[in-house]
Amino acid sequence: AQGYECCPSDCETIYTDDDGDWGVNNNQWCGCGNKKTEPKPIGSCSVNILNQGYECCPSDCEVIYTDNDGDWGVNNNQWCGCGN
Repeated sequence: AQGYECCPSDCETIYTDDDGDWGVNNNQWCGCGNKKTEPKPIGSCSVNILNQGYECCPSDCEVIYTDNDGDWGVNNNQWCGCGN
């Protein structure tokens, strides 16, 4: 929840601090996800969406698709989770 995206699921941990495990994706720091802690939502959307490496959409999100993981929208040509 520090403005960094989540890494892909096959993330290699390069650095670990109090905030969790960190890797690099597309030459940018990303969170590898720490299985011991719940991810901190960036905004308000389904944790299931965040667990897949997607971000939450802005608050004015238009729901385009809904599945068992939650409501989905698009922001900057990328899928994102709409608030719940």
